Amino acid sequence: MALPPGLWTMRVVGQYLRPNGTPHQGYVILTPKPVSVTAMPNGTPVTITLQAARLDIDSEGFICADLLNPNDPTIKPGPATTGKWAYHVQETFQRGPIIDWNLNVPDTMPDGGLLDLAMVDRDQETVVQPTDWFPHHLIDTPVQAGRISPRNGPMLREI
Repeated sequence: MALPPGLWTMRVVGQYLRPNGTPHQGYVILTPKPVSVTAMPNGTPVTITLQAARLDIDSEGFICADLLNPNDPTIKPGPATTGKWAYHVQETFQRGPIIDWNLNVPDTMPDGGLLDLAMVDRDQETVVQPTDWFPHHLIDTPVQAGRISPRNGPMLREI
């Protein structure tokens, strides 16, 4: 969905690679905080309800999207009201953890600017392990159920 004409945008890019250089698989969700802003494109006030953008990581590990730039001087909250806001980022990797953090767009980001996610500070980063997450170094290792189950493991057998 396109923004009303006249609002500032920015291009957000990123590349996600594993330590061995192969691309990650998964997706990134960018959710604006706040949910809605008041804008004055072409001098007419409008309320814009912002939505999350889901970006699938492509086969080379890249993501790219054009988003509303929080530095637009015509939006509130925004620079006109000294109400700085951010995007909440959720990186979800196949066979791995979910990483949550806040993207604080630099004050110097101009209209149409390019923002590389690898070059910004990650504010309040946390790692969430989904219920189906398993340590990646053991994914392809055969495991005997008796060795990992506390009920049937060799340490708890009655002798």
